[in-house]
Amino acid sequence: MRRTSALLFSVMSLWGALCLPAQADVASRLEQAFRGWVADAGAQTAVMTIWRGGVRLQDVEIGIAAETPVELASIGKIVTALCAARLIESGIWTAETTSHSVLGQGPKGLTVAQFMTHSAGLGPDETHRPMQRWLDRKNDRALVAASHALNRKTQTATAGSYAYNNENYAILGAII
Repeated sequence: MRRTSALLFSVMSLWGALCLPAQADVASRLEQAFRGWVADAGAQTAVMTIWRGGVRLQDVEIGIAAETPVELASIGKIVTALCAARLIESGIWTAETTSHSVLGQGPKGLTVAQFMTHSAGLGPDETHRPMQRWLDRKNDRALVAASHALNRKTQTATAGSYAYNNENYAILGAII
């Protein structure tokens, strides 16, 4: 959790630096700050891509290529939620679109809104132990985790009540 918080803080700090008035050395200052943060964190691999005005300026690669797929922990939930929100805004989904109507499996009443707010009643979260084995693998596990969660015979959480569970976002990912 501390590494994720540190990463999020660093990304926000680096984003803040991009918002400074245009200067020729912004990219080099960002690279220097990023390399310092990676060294301080003791990380062996890290990637940062610097963009400005919609133009990709450079990749800063430390022990891994920028194109290499990696797990981003819970940061991926933000991207998934934004994709779901965009599908709702565009009219492709509503907040009441169900996983069953899209995936054809699991209980019929579980909605996109419930998955986004961790109130679908899923539990226990069975992703924590296997998640460590999934790291750095290239194949997507969203559909496998979603199928397992949606078809579990007994749920330990209550629909309509908040219960944090990674499976909610695996299901959203599978639906997307």
